[in-house]
Amino acid sequence: GGGGGGGGRSSPVNIVDLAQVMAEIAGLLGQTSDKEPQMIVWIASSTPFLSRWQLCLGLLGQQLQDAGTTGLRWSGRVAQVFKRHMLVLNKLGEVCRTQVAGKKPHALTPWTSVADTIAGSAVKTLLSAGLAPEAPKEVHFATMGTLSTVLGLVLLDISSRSFNGRLVGSYGGTDPRCVAEDIVLGKRICEVFGKVTTPANLPATLYTCLLNLFSTSQSAALAAWKVGFLQTLLLSIVATSNSRKSGSSVGPSKTCLGLLRVLEALFLASPEAVEEAVTSKTQSEQSKDSVRPSFADCLLVLRPLCDKDESLCSEVMTMITSCFQAEEEISQQHCLANLLLRLELVHWLMRFAQRVNVPTSLFTKALGLLTYCAPILSGKPLLLRFLGHFVDYLRNAFRGPSAYHSLDEEKLKRLNAILRFAASIRPCTRSLALLVGPEHTAHQSLASPTEQVGGLGLDFWFDIIEAEKPAPSSSASPSSWTALRANALRSLLSV
Repeated sequence: GGGGGGGGRSSPVNIVDLAQVMAEIAGLLGQTSDKEPQMIVWIASSTPFLSRWQLCLGLLGQQLQDAGTTGLRWSGRVAQVFKRHMLVLNKLGEVCRTQVAGKKPHALTPWTSVADTIAGSAVKTLLSAGLAPEAPKEVHFATMGTLSTVLGLVLLDISSRSFNGRLVGSYGGTDPRCVAEDIVLGKRICEVFGKVTTPANLPATLYTCLLNLFSTSQSAALAAWKVGFLQTLLLSIVATSNSRKSGSSVGPSKTCLGLLRVLEALFLASPEAVEEAVTSKTQSEQSKDSVRPSFADCLLVLRPLCDKDESLCSEVMTMITSCFQAEEEISQQHCLANLLLRLELVHWLMRFAQRVNVPTSLFTKALGLLTYCAPILSGKPLLLRFLGHFVDYLRNAFRGPSAYHSLDEEKLKRLNAILRFAASIRPCTRSLALLVGPEHTAHQSLASPTEQVGGLGLDFWFDIIEAEKPAPSSSASPSSWTALRANALRSLLSV
């Protein structure tokens, strides 16, 4: 493996020949890595192969990037050599990830140089070339698979380019060159996404690639937003959701789940995307010239599907929760809560939470979203009706001397979600009467929020806060029990 180290620039023919030879040698290393993974570490520490391979990859990537001046074009041979390198990088990356999984920090050191090669700047240049518009489709797919693996290694934080959890090397750092490289990657992966006319045909590697890229680099997420990726993503979600409404099979459901996870990752990485989403209007509220769906349209299309598909419902709620979390970092406060109220999604969440057979995981997610919305609902009849329902639920849950010892883990999760919601309410006269007012002796209907419904009373809250821990035989975990008492105290203090 001696060639390729000259001072001048290699000609296109020479670089392809060199890349083919290096691909064959690296392929042998990849085949050996299955049975002898430590062979990779030995070669990294005892030979110059990885550094020379990295140089070769950087030259190939640069030649492909500068095709207009170097004369190197995508041909059948170039594509084959390129895919061969992608295959080996993917293989070594998977071996590296497997070897470091669950290991202590000192055990990661031997693999650092391997990770630095796989996640280095030279590979990044090659990946950018593989995502270029002129690259063949099969090269795009091979590149996305390798990029997913590379970004996965970066997220494991085993590279020497990381410092205090903030990556300052090849990916996601503050180095201007690295930021520029991330921007190119972000734009090109979005271009590949936009070329797929049918969302159901999107490869699974594209979802993973986007998720890892946005999780690793805010620069890439910002670049994606600037080229209109949020609009493209929303359009794909709406199209997929409409195909589900028309009776399509299970495929679109999986596609929709993947798209929602990408949207969630974009929100967490790009405050600009969140700001655009939470201030959006439906098509009926926009000018007649607007034909592209907004985030508000997307939510309205997804809502009826959530009633039929629990996995989709869970993903939608998780995505909205992430949007709430990201909104806390920008200036617009309660914009998303007001949007959900305007679209009557708050009403839907309340009805959903009151259903009889709602799984605990969905119940807690729905209550979590309503907890974010609670500050804007103060004094509204909608809130008082909903609160009245759960006041009755709480009263029945703690009725009787053995009530505390009969609480299992699932019921405690529900009770904690309710108490967190109660603690987030901005109190008004009627909500105070429900939470700490005296309990009426005669049963009164909870149907009308204007009627005074018997409250829980102060003693109800003191009993929970001062209650003893459950018996060892109880299925409730100590942490859930402690959370119950803490949430009860928060609810009492909030009034």
